[in-house]
Amino acid sequence: MAGMREVVIHQYFGVTLGMIWRVATSDLILLKEKMSTIIDELK
Repeated sequence: MAGMREVVIHQYFGVTLGMIWRVATSDLILLKEKMSTIIDELK
């Protein structure tokens, strides 16, 4: 996901719908799970 930021900033026209779909359906779900774990550990 961190690499997606670089692509969006530096290669705007290289961004494909497939890239965005992967981030939205895979990477963000994993990030949410990890963030939930961290929040639970801080409680």
